[in-house]
Amino acid sequence: AFILFEILCEMTKWLVGIDGSSFSYAAAEKAARLAHTGDTIELVGIVNQPLPTSLTMGGAALGFVYVPVEGEPSPYDLPAPDAVEVEKRSREITCAFGKIEEILGDSKQVHLTEKIVPAMSARDALVAIAEHDKVDVIVVGTRGRGAIKRALLGSTADYLCHHAECSVLVVRPEEVEACSGSR
Repeated sequence: AFILFEILCEMTKWLVGIDGSSFSYAAAEKAARLAHTGDTIELVGIVNQPLPTSLTMGGAALGFVYVPVEGEPSPYDLPAPDAVEVEKRSREITCAFGKIEEILGDSKQVHLTEKIVPAMSARDALVAIAEHDKVDVIVVGTRGRGAIKRALLGSTADYLCHHAECSVLVVRPEEVEACSGSR
């Protein structure tokens, strides 16, 4: 009985990736509906960080090793992210915050946090943040691409399901339509 009480009282930490799409807002809404009093929902916006020329030409996207080139910045000395992109992501997170607060109302006491992170890869950043912040569940929306498009373009949700150490909740496009239709 004590173990069951301990599990029921355990607080969950949710991480929601926000990119301004209706799919990411639906993911935020799903996290808010599933969260319980005492849980934390962390909204994370990734600001794309450009790669140095030596990395892009060297095929970093294909997993090749970084080879320093004289005169090129290392991946650790990248310039600050574009201020316009940071402002845009901040507005998107504020919008998601509003949606979550509207759902929660006064019924649940859920702690909301936000974070804007410059990164070369949103999916790698979400995995790293989840591990660093000891997140229990990552919640992401999916565009619902077919198998061929997903294979060619990649899928953040698919990547997270295979690489994150915690659980991943993928909000399907049908759920997005249901969320936007209920307003």
